Amino acid sequence: MEDLCGKQLGQYRVVAPLGKGGMATVYKAYQPSIERYVALKILPRYYADDPNFIGRFRQEAKVIASLEHLNILPVHDYGEAEGYTYLVMRYVEGGTLAGLLRGQPMPLVQICRIVSQLASALDYAHLRGVVHRDVKPSNVLL
Repeated sequence: MEDLCGKQLGQYRVVAPLGKGGMATVYKAYQPSIERYVALKILPRYYADDPNFIGRFRQEAKVIASLEHLNILPVHDYGEAEGYTYLVMRYVEGGTLAGLLRGQPMPLVQICRIVSQLASALDYAHLRGVVHRDVKPSNVLL
């Protein structure tokens, strides 16, 4: 996907790339109406041409936005602009579990805390019919 830094998508100004996955790129963006940074998960334009895919993505956004759990990143908004479809999520500074695993070995108490929080979030989502399907250290924010 092209670099979207500096682009305005709806009310969000794209600031910097945060990461790239199989289906989307996540950017840090600024929402001036309430003076906060958010994370935009932006799909490539070619997905916008597939109404079935966009329908599933929109439904997924609604389901995820309904999840209220301390260890699940909240979805604030969903939008389409300039041929892009995006989710707006809380911006979290701190890195990922993948980054943490590249450092020194972790104490057992820290491992237990992370696994417990992750299990709690997954259990909560599963009880509501939501399956993550891509649980990996780079998708676990700290």
